[in-house]
Amino acid sequence: MLLVLGESGRDAISKLIKCKCDCGNIKLTRIKYLNRGYVKSCGCLRTKEFPVTKQREYFIYYAIKTRCYSKKSNHYHRYGGRGIIMCKRWLYSYKNFIADMGMRPSKEHSIERIDNNGNYEPSNCKWATSSEQSNNTISNNVLSFNGESLTTTQWERKTGIKRKTITRRIGMGWSIEKTLTTPV
Repeated sequence: MLLVLGESGRDAISKLIKCKCDCGNIKLTRIKYLNRGYVKSCGCLRTKEFPVTKQREYFIYYAIKTRCYSKKSNHYHRYGGRGIIMCKRWLYSYKNFIADMGMRPSKEHSIERIDNNGNYEPSNCKWATSSEQSNNTISNNVLSFNGESLTTTQWERKTGIKRKTITRRIGMGWSIEKTLTTPV
């Protein structure tokens, strides 16, 4: 939405660029922000296309792209560094991301990959609460018993046996059945 009109000096950090926004406003911004795509309008985009209700979803979308494609991201090694990418349909279009995912159901929801080793794509993503997400991490110990596969935290809730007790019993060589059925 910004048309570069020319250089406009420097601030303490970098070159400043003078731009004209599609809405008619003039915007002065750092060249590096423009080059990196951080600045897309004079600020009107935030209020027109992304009203407050959509801003959080945009930040989630942007964070996904960053951790998958920016080696400077603190979390790149857990995402892009492991080969996890964002599908092309979403990579180039926030609108497609919202069309596929919808708005998040509440402030407590964020994006979750169903298969922790899978990519960010419609068939592998859902909105989930932090407690739901904590059951889908690489470090979780999943135990299968009586046709159910649950994390130790989920088994704790179901059986009343503390997670640490379950973990200790398994570590001592107890069977899963004995671990989950023997009262404390």
